[in-house]
Amino acid sequence: THSGYRARIGYYGNRVSVLLPSENIIYSKRFLRVDGLTFYVMKKLGSKNISTYDKDHPDASGIFDFNVYRPFSFAENLQKKDFEIEYRRKTYNFTLAYNKNIIDFYRDYPQVNLDVYFNAAVSPATKESVLGELSGIVSEMTELQAVGFLLYFVQTAFDYQVDAKQFNREKFLFAEETLFYPASDCEDRAIFFAYLVKKLLNDKVIALEYPGHISTAVKLKTKAKGDHIVFNGEEYLVADPTYENAPPGLSMVQYRKKEPKVIALNNSEYYENKSRMYWNLVREAGGRRGDRLNDILFDRQGNACLAGYFTGTLKLGDYELKAPEDNGSRNAFVVKFDNGKNVQWARRISSTRTATAYSIAMDENNNLYVAGSFQGELGAGTIAAKAGKSDAFLAKFSPGGELLWLEKAGLDTYPQDNYFTYDVKFTNGGVPKGTALSSEREFSSNFGLTLASPGLLRLTGSFKNSTGFGLEMISMKTDAGLPLDVPKSLKIENDKLIDNAYERTIAGLFAVINHVRLNGFKMQGEDVRRALDAYNPDFRQKYPDIYDDLGKFSFLVNEDGVVSIETNSGKAVVIRELRISNDAKLKIELFEDGNATVSVLDGVQVGRFVVWFDLNYVKMFKSNGDLLFDYDTDHTQKIMNLRADILD
Repeated sequence: THSGYRARIGYYGNRVSVLLPSENIIYSKRFLRVDGLTFYVMKKLGSKNISTYDKDHPDASGIFDFNVYRPFSFAENLQKKDFEIEYRRKTYNFTLAYNKNIIDFYRDYPQVNLDVYFNAAVSPATKESVLGELSGIVSEMTELQAVGFLLYFVQTAFDYQVDAKQFNREKFLFAEETLFYPASDCEDRAIFFAYLVKKLLNDKVIALEYPGHISTAVKLKTKAKGDHIVFNGEEYLVADPTYENAPPGLSMVQYRKKEPKVIALNNSEYYENKSRMYWNLVREAGGRRGDRLNDILFDRQGNACLAGYFTGTLKLGDYELKAPEDNGSRNAFVVKFDNGKNVQWARRISSTRTATAYSIAMDENNNLYVAGSFQGELGAGTIAAKAGKSDAFLAKFSPGGELLWLEKAGLDTYPQDNYFTYDVKFTNGGVPKGTALSSEREFSSNFGLTLASPGLLRLTGSFKNSTGFGLEMISMKTDAGLPLDVPKSLKIENDKLIDNAYERTIAGLFAVINHVRLNGFKMQGEDVRRALDAYNPDFRQKYPDIYDDLGKFSFLVNEDGVVSIETNSGKAVVIRELRISNDAKLKIELFEDGNATVSVLDGVQVGRFVVWFDLNYVKMFKSNGDLLFDYDTDHTQKIMNLRADILD
């Protein structure tokens, strides 16, 4: 209860059991329904009559959710398994890894509903070995050949055994458990195969549940012959991981004429890949992302809607959006693509100064709601922020792109030089329903625009760290009228941070961050090298590769708080395990406790060799020099110390 969960105690005579509320079905456990909520009896009490109380702990509101949305950050105990298969007269050898500590943890995991296992994130070790060992193989095949190869691998590389013989009970295996245990059955193979297809091919997968059997089906990008299942208007090709040597499109004879129950799966890799594709189209046309707050969505027909910003001209299909001439303003946009990448419509929200859209939502009638920040006038004078202040806007568009209304949040009436979060509510008709302020929570993950309930919209953010808010100004000259001495300024900031209990190694990085986030400030990598030469001359000898790489960059903060990284060559630069593209976009967030987060809007990846993942953000900890890297669609996290792991 002190961890926030609505757990209770159940009594039968002098025997007791914990009662756990769960979003998931927990098999082999009795349950009670209390006020519409299911509580599972975790220990047998020997009676149907169980007594409990009807009040919750004041701070307890959480319901247990056994989904594994993100990889567990356990210590690594790596083990490997070698495979050799012969497929179409060619021999393939590869090695897949797993973290034994996670296997041990799953040994006591409650038996829950099957979709939890299909949708679970896997450990970084398994993910990276799957991509490193298999992506090169399947990349040389057609889509259908790749599905066939992965299917044959799962069908033939693992011994088959029912759970009753292997475990003396029913036990569903998470994907990486299949690598550890000596045998697997139909649902285990289906889970592992679905993971391989989603991760390696970015295809959508569904699970098929027959009486006593589990299979899968894959949504191919091209037509293929064989048995199909139609789900939500889309055709899926049957692929049975237990039907040994059966190619894609062939069902087991005994199930061929039976209608399975379809288990819809989380196909985040598919939608992330599509999101990347659509944002690449917009980027090539001149559009940019304003933040990472749900700025793209897909409707039920597969149409994609995106919101962001542009300067100058944005050419999307037959639509040419232009910023007002000669004022250099930044304008918000929203665009709708059909499933075939064709632009259905595109709209500009014009600004006299700066406007950035960064969050989008859709209601049940396919109306679009777009939120962002702005300064000056917006929408040809429809709304305006107070002079010198930023505000948030909210706009509603019809499914056909008609602007139905445009309103401001009224945040320009509040002091903005603070670490407060704001929570603004509107009706879907554009009527304000109040604003609440609270202390900023450093690990908040619910910022952006959401449909809080039918007919009610909710926009949340931070005065200090929302794009377009919290901008600071810096004079490019000293009091004597001379250009700013950047190396000297960095040294002053570095020493000040050390005096304020920043770890000595990371203080220099924070000094650079604090300069770069200042509005209008431009810094070149050469400035950092000159600072090192003057104040830390040993750095060049100790870390020559990093010193050389710094000279390949210049940094530029735009007027809306988005940082552009420019490479001198115009090409991507690799530093250790980071690959940084030219014109990569970042957003720097500073927190009240002195820590900081660098969010990646575009153009930075983490990895090595052929395996690269999009970097989501890096969290910087001032007191010990730790860096928390969050990457990939499943938000895999890894902590590295700047001195111990990166420099030394």
